[in-house]
Amino acid sequence: MKRIFSLFLAFCMFVSCIQCVSVSYANEMNTDSEIVSVNGNEYKYVEACINGKNITRIYNLTENTVDVICYDEFSGTVYLNNEQIAQVENNYSNLNDNVSTCANKYWTLHDKTDKIITWKKAVAAAVLAGIIASVIPKIGPVTVIAKIGLSALSVVASMCVNGHVKCASYVHVMPDASVKVKCNWTFAPAKGESYGPFSACLLYTSDAADDTPCVD
Repeated sequence: MKRIFSLFLAFCMFVSCIQCVSVSYANEMNTDSEIVSVNGNEYKYVEACINGKNITRIYNLTENTVDVICYDEFSGTVYLNNEQIAQVENNYSNLNDNVSTCANKYWTLHDKTDKIITWKKAVAAAVLAGIIASVIPKIGPVTVIAKIGLSALSVVASMCVNGHVKCASYVHVMPDASVKVKCNWTFAPAKGESYGPFSACLLYTSDAADDTPCVD
């Protein structure tokens, strides 16, 4: 019985590795939508899952430099160019006080999370956007910048504070077996106003190589 269980765990780990490689390859090949202008510089974000870690490469196309954010979900540690810059902790006490609910006959609640991100020194707005996006499923840094606003994000990033990223995801199975996934999220710095809730909807189909945006 133990041998069967061990084989099952090994199979699950193998499947997870295959999924990470697929995500990495897909993101490397499709990065046009991840280009944004920040303070006169053009940045391109490339996200990947490598060895169980969320990797975000930030290419400064104007100055021809590259920064790498690595978020280790198991330890909650966030690195920038191999230097620890932030820590992510799960906050289980306020899960019932999450982003506004939309669970109804159409949407079914799938998951709720409340992550506390703490950074001890000022970071660039482009970097903080990458860190926030790392803890929100399927939300990229460009979306974070667009929703929160570059000016507000720059002010928050320059302070040595922490912030809550609350996220609630919902699913709906369509008659054709495709699946809609909706994500509501907010970002609340320790100082200042809260941003959100924001919403994103993605459609997963059996014949699509990746998720596509949809109307919720």
